[in-house]
Amino acid sequence: MAHQPSSAENLFNEIRGNATSQEQFDRLKRMVDEHEQESEWLDFKAAGHVGDRKTDAKSDEWLKAEWSKYLSAFANSGGGLVVWGIETKHDPEKRRDLAEKFNHVRQPDQFEGRLDELLNSATYPPVSGVLNLAVKEPGKEYGCVVSYVPNSPYKPHRAEYAGQCYFTRVDDDCGVLAHETLRHCFFPKVSPQLQITLFPTYSVTSEMDETMQDKISGDVTFRVEISNVGNGTAKDIWIMISCDQAKLKVNERHGGWAVDNVADWVEIDGKLLHPKQTFSSVCSIAFERPGFNSE
Repeated sequence: MAHQPSSAENLFNEIRGNATSQEQFDRLKRMVDEHEQESEWLDFKAAGHVGDRKTDAKSDEWLKAEWSKYLSAFANSGGGLVVWGIETKHDPEKRRDLAEKFNHVRQPDQFEGRLDELLNSATYPPVSGVLNLAVKEPGKEYGCVVSYVPNSPYKPHRAEYAGQCYFTRVDDDCGVLAHETLRHCFFPKVSPQLQITLFPTYSVTSEMDETMQDKISGDVTFRVEISNVGNGTAKDIWIMISCDQAKLKVNERHGGWAVDNVADWVEIDGKLLHPKQTFSSVCSIAFERPGFNSE
């Protein structure tokens, strides 16, 4: 299976791939200097107020809620990158938040560990493949943490610490998915609907047998048209035709009809029947009546 391209993953790998911590930090500094703007897949978050969770429960609750929200939003909508430790400023002309200055993570290694620790409980179901990278400013104890959240094949993900809501990315923000939107996004009402039409015809032949009695035979042919009038593709379609001889009408004067051969089923050769397409097939029932004296 081909790997889906991801701008967020590419940027994360670019930062992580730098040989030294100085080069990693310089890449983040360039984002600040160039006032890089937030997007559907990139977000900056000031984190200077987050302290040790053992002594600062309030900031830890904030971190749990924010991390839960980002995991849900990015996993539900294509993946993304969060850079913790950069403060933004809104640009009214671009209508976006831009990287403005550093608002460092106090203890990047501890912060990274806390994010990893919360992965199993922050969303339901948990998001797999998440990567966190602590980047310290050279010669300092503070710095940033870069979090990569991949697009999830197991969406939707619910943010357990952010009101148990389902989030998605809307421009450069995380928005709550309404129930109907959620249903439409992840459980679209797409299904085939088959319409079957029968066009019956029949033919009868009569001939004398060697005992000078009439022998009548014939067949009833059904042309079957199956049309897909739904909005989803149908597959594995079979036409089933059965004939109950006990229910055939019997002519009391001349005796009953005997079914000679019935085409029990016809398969549409494994073809897919897409919306607004029609498939035709022909089935037939052959019959004969025992000979009788026409006198």
